[in-house]
Amino acid sequence: MPEEPPMQSPGQTASLTPHDYQDMLMNAPVGVFSSTPEGYFLYLNVALAEIFGYASPQEMMASVENVAKDLYADSRDRKEVLRLLEENKAVRNHECRFVRKNNTTFWASYSVRAVRNEKDGRLYYQGFLSDITERVLEKETLLRTQFPMDRAPDNILWINSEGQIVYANDSSCNSLGYSCDELLAMKIFDIDPDFPPNQWEQHKEKRRRMGTMAFESRHITKDGRIFPVEIRSNHFEYNGYELSLTFDRDITERKRTEQALRESETRFRQLFKMAPTPMAHVSKHGRMLDVNDAFLDMIGYSTDDAPTLEQAWQLSFEDSDQKEIMSTKWQNELERALAENDDQHV
Repeated sequence: MPEEPPMQSPGQTASLTPHDYQDMLMNAPVGVFSSTPEGYFLYLNVALAEIFGYASPQEMMASVENVAKDLYADSRDRKEVLRLLEENKAVRNHECRFVRKNNTTFWASYSVRAVRNEKDGRLYYQGFLSDITERVLEKETLLRTQFPMDRAPDNILWINSEGQIVYANDSSCNSLGYSCDELLAMKIFDIDPDFPPNQWEQHKEKRRRMGTMAFESRHITKDGRIFPVEIRSNHFEYNGYELSLTFDRDITERKRTEQALRESETRFRQLFKMAPTPMAHVSKHGRMLDVNDAFLDMIGYSTDDAPTLEQAWQLSFEDSDQKEIMSTKWQNELERALAENDDQHV
C-alpha cells in the first residue's frame, strides 16, 4: 500500500522546489520569456510559443534568431521598449503589433523589466505577454462607430433602464448647453419638461413592445430655453443591460414654418371668402370642395344643395342652352387648370 504524504499543519508552509517554480512558469496561461538586449531568447514558455503559432517552446527557440527582426511587426517598437527600459528599468502594459509564424500580425500587451545575472552581472530582460487582438479590434470597431455618432448633426443620447443618460454626442451638448460630464450626471427627466419620472416605467414597457418609437416632445437647455424636438427612440439590450438609443432633432424652424403656413392659409381663406368675384374650389372629378360668398350669391345654392358642378348647373340655369354653355366652359377651364397644375383639385 503506497505511503501517504505527511499532513501539513495549518501554520506550516509547503516547500516548493525550483522545479515546481519552473513548471508553473512553463504552463502559465500567459506568455513568459527572458531575452538578451541583443534579441536572443534565453527562455520562453508554452503559452508564448502558442501565441506566436509554434508547436512548442523548443521550436520557437530554434526558429527565432532575432526578436526585433523576426517577431516585431515594426522594429521601431523594439527600439522604443529598449529606450524605456534604459530609462526606467521596467515597462508595463506596452501595446504593439507582432508577427506570428505564419506571417499574420496580432496585437499584444506585455510588461518587461531589466535584471542582472547574480553570477556574471550580465543584463537580460524578463517579461510577460498576452494576445489582445480581440480587445483592440473591438476598440477599433467602437471608435469607428463612436466617431460618426460624436459628430452627427442630430442629438444622440443613450439612456439606461433608470433613465440615466450614459452617452451624449457633441450635438446634444451644444444644443442643450451642457458639458458632456454634466449631461452624464443627469436623467432624461432633467432635460424633458414633458416627461415626468412617474411615466418612465410605462414608457419603457411600450418601447420594449414596439422596439422603435417616434414622437414629439420638448427639451430644456441649461439657461432655461425650451425648444421642440422630434424623437426617435430605439430599444436594445447589451450584456444584460437595457438601453434606449435616441435621436433627437430640433424642429423649431419646422414648427415656425408650419405656424406661418397655417396663418397664411387662414389669410388666404379669408380673402377667398370675401372676394367679390365668384370662386369655387373644385376637385378633378367635379366635386365642389369650397365656394366663396360671391359664388353662393350667383347660383343661390350651397355645397350641401349642389355638391358637384353638374348639379349646380342643373339647379342654377333654367335655359338648357345657357346651362350647356356654362357647363362646357367650366369643364374646359377645369381641364386646362388640371393640366397646368397636375394636381387633384383646383
